[in-house]
Amino acid sequence: MSELAGAIPLADRAHVLYRMYDAAGALLYIGITLNIANRLSAHQGEKPWWSDVANIKLEHFADRMAVLTAERTAIMEEAPAYNIHWRRGAPMAGHGITDNVDEARFQVLSMISFTQEDVLGSLQGCRDAEHRAQIVKEAVERLRGFIEALGPVPEAES
Repeated sequence: MSELAGAIPLADRAHVLYRMYDAAGALLYIGITLNIANRLSAHQGEKPWWSDVANIKLEHFADRMAVLTAERTAIMEEAPAYNIHWRRGAPMAGHGITDNVDEARFQVLSMISFTQEDVLGSLQGCRDAEHRAQIVKEAVERLRGFIEALGPVPEAES
């Protein structure tokens, strides 16, 4: 999006999908990250199941959209023990909404978060109003395209 300092937008950077297994080979968790070392360190400090992790497999993706799609599919098909989002038949805790609505919301929020970080980083130090407007316009277009790609979202169950 931005030409500022040759920055690559976060959504366009390579991402890693990781799978964590216990010693018996049971799948514990599937996640995504831009920085695997930082993410594993965070899990180590936050997750009570971290001591069960015996093996980690990495899969590399060219961009955020590709890794989000792969993560959703992997969680739904492989049913890791500790993932919450995208588990088949499990609504988002406390919200009483279907998997599909949860998936769409999570994807949109993830894309908005990465786009926001990218835009804010690109705008820092950018004094040219026209260039600033272009950065924001490209971010809005990226989000619009992402939301359109999701297709229609089903109504929440009542």
